[in-house]
Amino acid sequence: MTKVATLLPAFRLSIEEIDNVITQLPKDFEPPLIALNDDEDTIAQYLYGLMKAHQIRLLHIPYQVGKTEALRQGLKSLLEESDADVIVQLDGRSKQPAWQLAPLVEILYKQQVDMIIGDRYAKQSMVGQDHRKAGAGLMSNMVRHLTGYELLDAACGTRAYVRELAARFLHLRCFGYGAEVEQLLIAAIHSCKVSSYPLETKRQADSTNTEKIEDSVFALLNYANELEMSDTVRSTLSFILSQLKRRKTFDVDLSVFGVDRSIRLKYVGVQEGIVDAYTDQLPRDAYTALKP
Repeated sequence: MTKVATLLPAFRLSIEEIDNVITQLPKDFEPPLIALNDDEDTIAQYLYGLMKAHQIRLLHIPYQVGKTEALRQGLKSLLEESDADVIVQLDGRSKQPAWQLAPLVEILYKQQVDMIIGDRYAKQSMVGQDHRKAGAGLMSNMVRHLTGYELLDAACGTRAYVRELAARFLHLRCFGYGAEVEQLLIAAIHSCKVSSYPLETKRQADSTNTEKIEDSVFALLNYANELEMSDTVRSTLSFILSQLKRRKTFDVDLSVFGVDRSIRLKYVGVQEGIVDAYTDQLPRDAYTALKP
């Protein structure tokens, strides 16, 4: 019988969100390991209580190290404690309900792939979600060009992968929100098979936190040598990063990624509802993606 372990990197999660994961998780899965990257005492004490009741495993990192490092340390701890065949990685904001994880694992084996990525867009209407269509398309086109993976949603945090690939993810070297993209690059370098599966999800915001985009683009650039990127691709990724750091509105020519169009990244500044990544003191600023 396949053994399945679950990993949830947690930052500023509510007690309700944590309880939803525990109650919705398939009963034949191992208790989830929560990698708590948070210094908020109330949540920490609540999770320690759940650990003592054997409802969860807990790795508490009591200072902020960013999502990728919390994920890497969580994976390391999970692989040491569990002999699971498959690791399911949940979105850090618990946006995809955990009851969907059993079919995700079933599809992983049915398709005989090494990793399966949740697709947040296939099951929802994209009417009025121009930002999501354009933004997801930008990242998917870059990932497809560099890896060959045909994914509508390359950055979904909910995914499942075999133990051997999980061990390779212990070498993650990006920061913050770049982990999902870097995992795809590692999989491609090792000739792993990757597919996707549609998931129910909460509606996404109409803009994206600037540092999320920065971290993902830097993760791509960080593998320029391994992926034998052309100077043109390197220059384009570097240009995107330079404009993001200036918080400027700019256009990106996608022809370098094999797509005959451009996309505009419009800086919209501070936005209500933008979830900050690392600390409440950073500006909660964002971009929206549009057709120019």
